[in-house]
Amino acid sequence: MASQLTQAGVRSIVFCDHALQGQSVCGYPVPFASVQDILAAGSDLRVVVTLGDNERRRQLHERLAERIASAVIIEPGRVYTDHIAEGTQILAGAVVNVEARIGAGTIINTNAVVEHDCSVGSFSHVASGAVIGGGAVVGDGVLIGAGAVVLPGVRVASGAIVGGGALVARDISHGGTWTGVPARPQQRANR
Repeated sequence: MASQLTQAGVRSIVFCDHALQGQSVCGYPVPFASVQDILAAGSDLRVVVTLGDNERRRQLHERLAERIASAVIIEPGRVYTDHIAEGTQILAGAVVNVEARIGAGTIINTNAVVEHDCSVGSFSHVASGAVIGGGAVVGDGVLIGAGAVVLPGVRVASGAIVGGGALVARDISHGGTWTGVPARPQQRANR
């Protein structure tokens, strides 16, 4: 992510990690150990929260609301909509088509495709190679796994997890984990 941010024109990259404070990650300094350290830094500091955990990313966005950077778009030539909220990250090779709407703090990962007229809620994660068909609606806090496909016009409820490689052919009306072709709710084993 750091090299992609540099390529996108971000001038200064630092990390926050209590276990690595004072060290470096891939040559970038780790000056911050906590959210409090970030809040105490100069008011011009802008933050991109790159955690994969949707709920934790949402919590950090709330705590750092005044510091959240605008959307980070790695390849702007592949994004064809203006409806992208703050803190969203669109990574290399991803395509976001006309009139798609992307909520705050969402990650559209490498080579994912969000087709025309889709809506992806806040603090969701569309993993590498996933495809969301035209007009589909994905709720808040959803994980669409690597290589999964959501067919056009289908709705995915907030909090749902769609497993890697799954095919969502019908609406997902509630949270939980959905896997397979076609995607079905994963049953919990009785213990």
